[in-house]
Amino acid sequence: KLFTKEKALHPKRIKARSTDFPRTVQSLQALLVGLFPDGISLNNDNDDNDDCFIEVDLRHSKFHIPDPQPRHTKQQELLERQLALREHMIQKDYAMSPLAIKVTNELMVQNVIQVDEAKRISSGFHVGGLSPNDNENKMTVLPWAQLAEVTKCLRVHNLLPSNITHEEQDWIVQHASWRWFETMRHPKMGKLAMHHMMTDIISNIKNMIQTEQKDDDALLHIYSAHDSTLIALMCAFQLDPPTHWPEYASYLKIELIAIMEEEQPEPKISENPSSTAIATFPTNVQYYVRFSLNGSILRCAIGRTENEDALDMIPLEKLQEYILDLSHLDNDTEEIMEATSNT
Repeated sequence: KLFTKEKALHPKRIKARSTDFPRTVQSLQALLVGLFPDGISLNNDNDDNDDCFIEVDLRHSKFHIPDPQPRHTKQQELLERQLALREHMIQKDYAMSPLAIKVTNELMVQNVIQVDEAKRISSGFHVGGLSPNDNENKMTVLPWAQLAEVTKCLRVHNLLPSNITHEEQDWIVQHASWRWFETMRHPKMGKLAMHHMMTDIISNIKNMIQTEQKDDDALLHIYSAHDSTLIALMCAFQLDPPTHWPEYASYLKIELIAIMEEEQPEPKISENPSSTAIATFPTNVQYYVRFSLNGSILRCAIGRTENEDALDMIPLEKLQEYILDLSHLDNDTEEIMEATSNT
């Protein structure tokens, strides 16, 4: 169980992170209100009210989205450009480009998003040209992921501009979903895009096991991010792909599960655990990690061959080895380009 009677749900046991966007911060605030509907200072009469707050960390936005500007590494930028230049991608983007132009302009005209903001988050891989070789048409156009996310949010709240139909919004979401899966399912792209966030998640899990738990140690880590974050994480962790783009307010849950063995041998203790070393754990306890999307279990294929089924739970040590291997990707330019040419 995540919270027991001895370690009850308390704000001190929660760490919250969000990308620096009003909508993600508000989503996180709404979740916390749901966890503490009566106010967090009412959970323990002996607590100092000044200590009863949950600080939201906004400092790591660029690591919680798969397509920041600039990209995390040169390797990610190179691979993304190569994947976007595949013939089937070019043809479909070209066919959809008039819709991208129309919706971006409508969002700016309606002041849903400012021109400067559009330029800031624009991916730079121009989708707006009526002709692929016409430089004059390389105008500021929002990336498909942002178009899908913004229009979906507006539609849910009945604020979608009247000049954008529901059918057009469905087309945007479908195309954004297709592009993300076409890009992120490449064997290396998800790893390059989400390396920092994946490392942070596994580090949090390791700290729960390796350190003696104190009353204010976090047992729940909450990340509030974006649809594209969920997709990229699912691809990077080699999880079952969803049948459709995640619904508004979807959540990916990552659980640490400890299974006690019947025998009780002497524990093995790692002498100098670090974020880059593979930790060793007590041999009488087996630790597993389980993933689920909106309550449905996602199987993980890390370490499995083509002839082996994905697992409902993956051993933590296997997951650590996989994450540790990601640290070498930044220097694998030749390998990445070779993999791209074989795609």
